[in-house]
Amino acid sequence: MKLRPAATALSLAATACVVSCSLFAPINRLHPTDPQAFLKDYDRQWLEVLKLKTLFSWLQDNSIETFKEMRAHRPIITTAPVPTKAGLKFTSTVLVANRQDVVEVLDKWDTFTVRLYGSKMDECMGAYMLGRDHTRYNLVEKPYMRHLMPPSDFPRIKRQVVSLAHKAIAEGTQTTTDKNGKAIGRIEIVNKVARRVPILLTGTYGGFPGPDEASMFRWSRATQADFFKNIKAEPPIHADAIRAGHEMTAYIDSLITEKRALLTQNPEAEDTILARMLKQGTNKVQGITDDRMIILTAGLLIGAGETTQAAVCKCLTELFTRPAELQGAIKAARENNDDLLGRYVWEALRFRPGNSVLPRYAEQDYILAKGTPRETKIAKGSLVLAGTQSAMFDETFVKNPEQFRLDRPQSMYMILGYGWHRCLGDHISLIQVPQIIKALLLKKNLRPAPGKQGEINQKGGPFPEQYILEYDRN
Repeated sequence: MKLRPAATALSLAATACVVSCSLFAPINRLHPTDPQAFLKDYDRQWLEVLKLKTLFSWLQDNSIETFKEMRAHRPIITTAPVPTKAGLKFTSTVLVANRQDVVEVLDKWDTFTVRLYGSKMDECMGAYMLGRDHTRYNLVEKPYMRHLMPPSDFPRIKRQVVSLAHKAIAEGTQTTTDKNGKAIGRIEIVNKVARRVPILLTGTYGGFPGPDEASMFRWSRATQADFFKNIKAEPPIHADAIRAGHEMTAYIDSLITEKRALLTQNPEAEDTILARMLKQGTNKVQGITDDRMIILTAGLLIGAGETTQAAVCKCLTELFTRPAELQGAIKAARENNDDLLGRYVWEALRFRPGNSVLPRYAEQDYILAKGTPRETKIAKGSLVLAGTQSAMFDETFVKNPEQFRLDRPQSMYMILGYGWHRCLGDHISLIQVPQIIKALLLKKNLRPAPGKQGEINQKGGPFPEQYILEYDRN
């Protein structure tokens, strides 16, 4: 029997509706009910660009579930390249989930490089260790900088962070009253505390105070947004970074002249990282000229502000979702058990890190996980995303990964990077992040502000920009 034209059209419309609904039905990425919700969502996209968008959407909304599915069913995913308006062009985008493969990518520094960072840094401030692999900048200058920040400084660093954190909280708090007349402390912690303390420490310990706080805030944010977050190489973001980098290096140039004159008159006038560089000159390390001192000093800010503030905000957000762990962290803070508090902090950041992946650039064709069922050819020019958060949840390496545990060794975490590019100031971060959080946890009944204000707001950008907390004022 032949269908009438009207019936045929109705049938086709119904079929199209069913197909459309199956393709566009909303998926709850935060609370998926299907054990392969991400992969099914990814596979049903008929365009590569939609697959790429789906991939990044899942990573942003629920990286833990995304990586869990990948480790179980598809440990390496290769999809369309990230489109860029300028800078490097990519062959494909490769996301890597298994810890063994993540480590392989990060260990193969000659194949999977940090060219993505270096190509931007060079124009902003000059060659720096974060944008190079196995060069003089890594082999000579990184050990040199670590030598200028010895373990004997750790108590001093801690004292300065504690002082700066409490001062920032006091200055940033506004007092309000609730409906019962009870005094409430209200503070926006991103800019008043978590971003401010590491920038101030760059001055008090690093010797790089900046002309004013506003300039330091702007230089830090503009450079880090471009170097580490601008994968698409958006020209306006890069232009802001170039402007910030040139202003910053010009300031440090004049600062060096000023401090050299001061230290010539009185070598004991200042004991900061920059002062130590100037006192040593090239006597112990050849090649540390004024030009290199400028860039190394700029690097103290590049690695400080945004990474620290994101860690503080995300750690607290995670603890607020875990009442028992929050109370444990508060107890540790009140008892001055800094080792235990640090364990709460780094374990919370395993669940909610500042970055869930580390990007690398494939300099040549490479077979990843060779000889295994997941063996994958990665094409030269690919953007490779090493899933460091996934590595910290890999069931083959991490015991009971979905449990919040305080007995995990620091070596298991990849929050501060891995290998050649582990954070230069990792030991400072191990002190600074928990101490800033401690200063906040010591406030009575610390809690997120009501409604959306009590949630991290990135305001469309790559970093937290607003996060309002409240506490009871005695």
